[in-house]
Amino acid sequence: MDETAPPILDPMTDSEAIRSKLNAMLLAAVGDPAHPFHWPIFASLGVDGTPECRMMVLRDYDAERGEFFLHTDHRSAKMEDIDANELSSLYFYDASLRLQIRVAGITDVHHRNEVTRKHFAALPEHAKAMYGVRTPPGKEIDIDAPFDVPPTGPVNLDSAYQNFAVVRVTSASADVLELHPTGHRRIVISLDSVELDLFKRIAP
Repeated sequence: MDETAPPILDPMTDSEAIRSKLNAMLLAAVGDPAHPFHWPIFASLGVDGTPECRMMVLRDYDAERGEFFLHTDHRSAKMEDIDANELSSLYFYDASLRLQIRVAGITDVHHRNEVTRKHFAALPEHAKAMYGVRTPPGKEIDIDAPFDVPPTGPVNLDSAYQNFAVVRVTSASADVLELHPTGHRRIVISLDSVELDLFKRIAP
């Protein structure tokens, strides 16, 4: 961390400037695997109430609606989790900036509809192939069995698409913490100032 760099959450009196900075960082993370916000932690409750967290990839972000889009295999156990409890959260952390963003929201799953068609079409071929593996995620396999890998030849896109799903998390606000040498800062801020212009300074 550059100890001389000004805080991201500054000036604390300008909510629109801070909101613009945060949204710009999240949007930049969508297409950049090197961006730390590209790899958020998705947290939910299992069907039995057990807390679950998984690293996922931020595939799209709609700043105007506060919608975060992530891809998954529809055969994954997290589908049952979301069906049982639509509440989830996303955790983003940039170690270089010591900046944490926590987002809690309503989760829904898209499968074989206009949303999934759009997202699947935008994937490169190697990424589409990942959804064509025969073994569902989380299934126990024999200890000596090789891991199922994507086919190296032509991909059965129809089969891969059947397994493809898009998880959408919709949130009205974010809890943001910055650990800065000049003093820690924490706020709760709405991601969209049109529907809800929320801005609260809270103790770190």
